[in-house]
Amino acid sequence: MRTSSAKRSRLSLAITLALAATTVHARDDAADKDTTSLQTVVVTGTRSVNRSQSSSLSPIDIVSAQDLQSSGDTQLGAVLSRLVPSLNFPRAPGNDGSGIVRPAALRGLSPDETLVLVNGKRWHTGALLNLQGALGRGSAPADLNAIPVSAIDHIEVLRDGASAQYGSDAIAGVINVVLKGAATPGSNEASLTAGRYSAGDGKQWQGDASIGIPLGGDKGWARLSVIQGHSDTTNRGGRDLRDPTSPVYGQRTQRIGEPDIRTHQALLNVQYALAKNVDFYAFASTSSREGTSPALFRTYDSSRNIPSIYPLGYLPLNDVRAIDSAVVAGIRGTTESGWRWDVSGNYGRSRVSIDPTHTLNVDLGPASPTRFDAGRLVATQKAVDVDVAKDLSVSWLANPLTLAFGVEYLYQGYRIAAGEPASYLGTGSQGFPGFRPGDAGYHGRHDVAEYISLENQITDKLSGSLAIRHEDYTDFGKTTSGTLSARYDFTDTFALRGTAATGFRAPSLPQQFYSTTSTNVIGGLPTQIRNFAVSDPVARALGAEPLKAEKSHNYTLGAVYAPGAWTVSLDVYQITIGNRIVPSENLVGDDVRGYLDSHG
Repeated sequence: MRTSSAKRSRLSLAITLALAATTVHARDDAADKDTTSLQTVVVTGTRSVNRSQSSSLSPIDIVSAQDLQSSGDTQLGAVLSRLVPSLNFPRAPGNDGSGIVRPAALRGLSPDETLVLVNGKRWHTGALLNLQGALGRGSAPADLNAIPVSAIDHIEVLRDGASAQYGSDAIAGVINVVLKGAATPGSNEASLTAGRYSAGDGKQWQGDASIGIPLGGDKGWARLSVIQGHSDTTNRGGRDLRDPTSPVYGQRTQRIGEPDIRTHQALLNVQYALAKNVDFYAFASTSSREGTSPALFRTYDSSRNIPSIYPLGYLPLNDVRAIDSAVVAGIRGTTESGWRWDVSGNYGRSRVSIDPTHTLNVDLGPASPTRFDAGRLVATQKAVDVDVAKDLSVSWLANPLTLAFGVEYLYQGYRIAAGEPASYLGTGSQGFPGFRPGDAGYHGRHDVAEYISLENQITDKLSGSLAIRHEDYTDFGKTTSGTLSARYDFTDTFALRGTAATGFRAPSLPQQFYSTTSTNVIGGLPTQIRNFAVSDPVARALGAEPLKAEKSHNYTLGAVYAPGAWTVSLDVYQITIGNRIVPSENLVGDDVRGYLDSHG
């Protein structure tokens, strides 16, 4: 990975036409009980308890549970890409684990420049670094598909920079997944989805259920949501007509399409009143997804084949397994003087394994295994958050001033576990060589953040907000972000809104320390590529530098027109990002080898 000093500026135009929701989405804490008269309450991008979607200072899309269920897709990222125009979730066949752990991107930026929250709490980032042809090459974003769809009440997508409110990664925006809560009559549900593509392949089914039960009478509730599903592979590859003498001439030797995926997910969401205006809350989730991702076909006479094992050639496959788990627990309440407080702990873990199968290691000869343990990638997150807010009466303001402040402690860890020797000796297992002992290791870092924000309905027509956040990471240092937003309602149906913000994204631990040997196609031939961490002496000799935080400047100007049931919004935005973190190009050739030799 390398740090690019060049900046990328993006000027875009977003037009959204939406039918305003008629369902009230209210948070479960006591402070929100008076908001049910609003048409649609939002909790993302604001610390106020009475901010609606129609009065938001920034563009926000709301996707309901009904929208999610009616899409016909079983992956959350794919569903959102159909319902949110600014979100992209392309299909990336092959690409090792990226076909199973698929990244999503907001507003055309890198997937890791979007922050994912669940019930307002930071969701852990994934362990897999996207390389080769995957979306967001060089990124290790949060895995949206690890969140079970059956557990979701609605999703709020903030299309604005929000680093000052939430910290790292919120350059493109924020996706806040709000979970289903109270066990009300008629809230239990179950469904079964099945289908296939018109070509006859890609058969899929998914069963899901969400069941809530009351706790202690009316003191609390618990809701369990589960998903079990499977989807078959698709193949849009053509027939192999390269060599008429080949024993597989005219057959489909290469698989180009969707992988098979088996999904098992569960999420438990709980809330219980400990005392008057004091609630305990928690949610815990587990997600396991397994699938098979194809590499490139090796012909029978290839130097990368052993004919005694595969006389007709072979297609290396990678068995990918992604296991995500998360636990969040906290206590929140409201004092008699009106202070709202929330103290929570947050743990998340992503584990990804990519084990080559139906393959071999040519350097081991006819005794080569055909299945390998290539090692593991594990990313962990631990966080403690303290948030405080109050609506203050100020004599010279017509409406209460919302003051919010808080602190966050964040620890992130990253581990690479080496594979078995047969997976990396010599050229290693075809399709995906194992992680070497030199790649293996554990790395961690700490971050301490403080923020403060002010929000006010200044007049009947003018509202505004200001937020400042300071971060101190042990690996790259300190940074400060700020956001200033304003909105002016000219009439009851027309308003202008705008935001000016700075943001940042801390270089992820996978970007700093991931190293491996992979196979890529260069000049039409499969070629082994070594990916070096920026701290490696080889990378340093080739010009790599210690990674710095990405810094952004975001400007948004929008108009909202809501004459009735329909709402039309038009938002123009520009995002400039400095110190962008991207992988270098493939450096190959005798000149590169000679340069490295000259540096020892």
